[in-house]
Amino acid sequence: MEAPHTVRFPGGESLDVVRERLMAALEEAIRRHPNETVALVGHQAVNQVLLCAVLSLGNDHFWHIAQGTCAVNRIEWNGKFYRLALMNDTSHLWRPVA
Repeated sequence: MEAPHTVRFPGGESLDVVRERLMAALEEAIRRHPNETVALVGHQAVNQVLLCAVLSLGNDHFWHIAQGTCAVNRIEWNGKFYRLALMNDTSHLWRPVA
């Protein structure tokens, strides 16, 4: 729990391997859908690793990234770098009290 970036569970992936796989998928989505909006859906830990990558943070910052249930993140690509335009937004889950 204290250093997830140093762990690889038997039969599982390290955060570095997850990061490589995620960035390849993100780059493929950008390549296949230029100038389009694409929705990618992932679990909390996967999203935390992806956000570390797009923010150019090492995986040792894994716990510095908050991700609530059903959180929305908006990542923009300008052809040179990623821009995190929205992070951990859960406002769509808000319901007024009846």
